[in-house]
Amino acid sequence: YTGNTTVVLQSSSPCGSLQPPCLLVTNPALGWTNQPRSLPANGAIFVNGGNVKVSGTLDGQLTIGSSHDAVVSNHVRYADNPQTNPASNDVLGLVAERNVVIAWAAPDNLTIQASIMALNESFTVENWWVGPPQGTLSIYGGIIQGRRGPVGTFSSRTGTILSGYAKDYQYDARLSNMAPPHYPTTGTYNLVQWKEE
Repeated sequence: YTGNTTVVLQSSSPCGSLQPPCLLVTNPALGWTNQPRSLPANGAIFVNGGNVKVSGTLDGQLTIGSSHDAVVSNHVRYADNPQTNPASNDVLGLVAERNVVIAWAAPDNLTIQASIMALNESFTVENWWVGPPQGTLSIYGGIIQGRRGPVGTFSSRTGTILSGYAKDYQYDARLSNMAPPHYPTTGTYNLVQWKEE
């Protein structure tokens, strides 16, 4: 797609005449508003010359990329939750050439299940320094970023969150041997050290 694009992942609700899993795509350049689309056969969506806004529940395997920012506007979850079913084959990659950003209007206690990659910038929260606090940001997946981005502020005296989110980040161990489609990888990994706490 060209220009700013919104992708809503639908795992259970139909997209017009399409049965789930499917997508609702909004793209002003095409004149689309919530246009029903099937998941792409190659498992990849790329937005050139604009931001991609993402939300919803994925049933399948998909990578969504942008030449600008990828913006998470609401919960992003898997239909088959790997935290309760490690055999789940749902997997999502969010890749941005700039930032992966959580939108200012995103809900409190936000959940994101995805492997996140901000190639040249950061994974961050829009207006992270502005209160009140938004609860907990729960990430189940992985975060790869050019530099660490802020998601909130806290009191150094009490540890209380003042703005943005508190972090609850958990690595999705499935990613060590299962990558989202067309997701940038190094190809091979060598286990150097493992420590269980």
